Amino acid sequence: MPNNTQERSFYPDFLRVIAIFEVILLHLIASNFGTLNPESYEWQVLNFYDGLSRWPVPIFIMVSGMFLLDFRRYSENVTENFHRIAKKNILRMVIALVFWSTFYLYFEMFLSGQFDPSPIKLGSFLFRNIKYHLWFLYLIIGLYIMTPFLQLLVKNLSKKDFELLLIILAISSCGYDLINVYLDFFVNRTLFIRSEVPELGGYVIYFLAGYYFAHFEISKKTRIIFYILAIVSFIFSICSNSAFASISGKAKEFIFQCKLLNVMFPAFGVFIFVKNSFANLKDNSKFKNIITKLSGLSFGIYLIHVAVLDVIVKKFQITTLCFNPIISVPLLNIAIFLISTILAWIISKIPILRKVI
Repeated sequence: MPNNTQERSFYPDFLRVIAIFEVILLHLIASNFGTLNPESYEWQVLNFYDGLSRWPVPIFIMVSGMFLLDFRRYSENVTENFHRIAKKNILRMVIALVFWSTFYLYFEMFLSGQFDPSPIKLGSFLFRNIKYHLWFLYLIIGLYIMTPFLQLLVKNLSKKDFELLLIILAISSCGYDLINVYLDFFVNRTLFIRSEVPELGGYVIYFLAGYYFAHFEISKKTRIIFYILAIVSFIFSICSNSAFASISGKAKEFIFQCKLLNVMFPAFGVFIFVKNSFANLKDNSKFKNIITKLSGLSFGIYLIHVAVLDVIVKKFQITTLCFNPIISVPLLNIAIFLISTILAWIISKIPILRKVI
């Protein structure tokens, strides 16, 4: 049976903070990743960092699933739950999507020096993703819409049944996509089996896994297995992407998509490790208080950090290649994180704007 404790847990806050830090790292690496020779030292360093940091988006989804799929926090009525989620969660995401799409639309104009005040552009977010990181808002809105119905599902699943569902989804989503990466690369063809059943290939596996790992006890033996799979996946990701790039001569992220087994296992491993490592943290810990406050700003940090990154990289020309990337990557990552945190904190203090973060 699920663990029924209702006390506020610290580990979801810690997961949000390390995940947002890693998201910034990913986007920082991407700013130069495709411009380098894959045989170069600089690209290999960036590939190493990239391979270690592909799990944050699945973690965000898992933390959301951990809370939203907890049917004990909601009523027995699906319609009532849908209205509650629509009012509290979906509306917030829609407002954020509209605001930040508009912001980045004009921010891009500012960076390029080419202004187009046409009101038609304001509705562009309906037809395309205005800025690359905002895709997550479209995804999470879709998962929120499905939440009341998924709550019914998890409520009626035993642990064994839940595990079977996760295994099926892992194979049909992450396993299937990993096979297609190799097929597409080596024979320029992909499997068609799942093409007419896209429901088996979505991000819902992470949404459900977040609830499962949070509310069911995981044995020590199983935890160790997941840790080993996570480490093996890290090595596999780094080496495979390097090999693909070397063979093709193209500096690309061949095997770093979120819905691959080599990304899924690290996400599961990180979630389980953090949950078990911080289960007994003291309530009055200064570290806990800092992390809790940063967690509260994590959504705002996510939304604003790309603007900070663009100013630093595009306007000031400070990139990961300015000096040895082993050092430049973590230093720039920390700088962008701190600046984004300050900006998110300032926005959170402005009554009109705090609703968009």
